[in-house]
Amino acid sequence: MWAAALCGLALAASAIEPGEAELHRVVPGADRLEPVPGPPPYWRAFRGDALLGVALSTGQAIGSVGYSGKPLDILVGIDRAGIITGAVVLEQHEPILATGATAADIDAFVAGLAGRSIAEPISVARRGTGAGEVDAVAGATVSSNVIADAVLVAGRAVAREAGLLGRAALDLDDFAPASWDELVADGSLATRRIGGAELTAELAALGAVPAIAAEPDATVAELFVGLASAARVGRNLLGDARFAHETARLGPGEMLLFVGGRGLYSFRGTDWRRSGVLDRIQIAQDDRTWRPAATDHVRIDALATADAPALRELSLLVMRLWRSGADS
Repeated sequence: MWAAALCGLALAASAIEPGEAELHRVVPGADRLEPVPGPPPYWRAFRGDALLGVALSTGQAIGSVGYSGKPLDILVGIDRAGIITGAVVLEQHEPILATGATAADIDAFVAGLAGRSIAEPISVARRGTGAGEVDAVAGATVSSNVIADAVLVAGRAVAREAGLLGRAALDLDDFAPASWDELVADGSLATRRIGGAELTAELAALGAVPAIAAEPDATVAELFVGLASAARVGRNLLGDARFAHETARLGPGEMLLFVGGRGLYSFRGTDWRRSGVLDRIQIAQDDRTWRPAATDHVRIDALATADAPALRELSLLVMRLWRSGADS
């Protein structure tokens, strides 16, 4: 029964096919697996007719790769509440031997992720003792982070598809390679340019003069904004590893907004480092507005897409509009 179910699911990105013993380890108590082709592909795990949760391969779900740049595949079980019930390494090629770490250390780290919620970020740290922290493999902190990121990103994608965490109003997981121009053309990146002539006219209507002296055809400010939590936007702009790293650190309901800008005017300014608030940009939803805090800001130094224009500033903002007490 198990073998028939396993053979029914085509492997998307991994050559490793998990066996019955491994699946039992990640979904304890399951006696039947039902393959779901996806995307992303996964298995529904049952005990009799009762759904226990799901099992997934990170290699199949998101094509995960390790710090080495070679395939990384973790088999993960998740219950109906979004709790990891088990995790097993299927394939890894991390450069650990020179650091004194061993494959057994990686195996133990992965197994130790059991009991954690995929809805919550996992902070990997040396001698991690804080809330949500796990101990990194000694001498392999970067690899530990990459592995935890892969488990969370793949787990969340499958859990959304399976309805374990509720279905998102937007499809966050659909992905296809896209250029910068394609993202702008289809509206994935919204853009707005303010030129010198427009600025002068708008201020003149208010009886004011611009603080910035600009030629009529000069670019005073040009912004590009997109929802970076969506794989179509975030993976194309940031690359697979950075996208996984940033989205894995989001808490329940949180989203990432990409903002890029160029021109004479900075959307970040400099006062935010002192005040703790990026007061030159705000996000409005219905009758509420939100100004990002400095702790909501992640600086980006470069984009992964080769055809992106030269931008003066690149930022990610963690949006928390739904929280009580947000600025209004």
